[in-house]
Amino acid sequence: MDFGLFTLEVPHKWQQVKQNGIDSYVGAIAVDNTDKLYFDLGMYSNTLTEPNIEVITRQMMEENNLDSSDFIVVKDIMSMNIDADLYRKQNVSWDTIDNRRAKIVFPSFWLIGII
Repeated sequence: MDFGLFTLEVPHKWQQVKQNGIDSYVGAIAVDNTDKLYFDLGMYSNTLTEPNIEVITRQMMEENNLDSSDFIVVKDIMSMNIDADLYRKQNVSWDTIDNRRAKIVFPSFWLIGII
């Protein structure tokens, strides 16, 4: 598949999908009828960085009127010593492709059962 700035070797059923970018070169590859792989190449591209996960107690959440969807909420201070990485939505891998550093982001659930 030739994207102009780079080429990829993909299964023959995959299809190139044109996208419109404002300040970077973006595009997608349709893997099947429901799944797509997206790319964003440029100086102002998304860093693909997931925000740090904060652990708070239920009491802290209630006292400060916080939205529980922004935090990992635990019962009490004794429960705060947990591995927040277990709750991340994505994993990051770095590789070198054609002598360029590439950041590869994939969902955390892909690792279930691989350990």
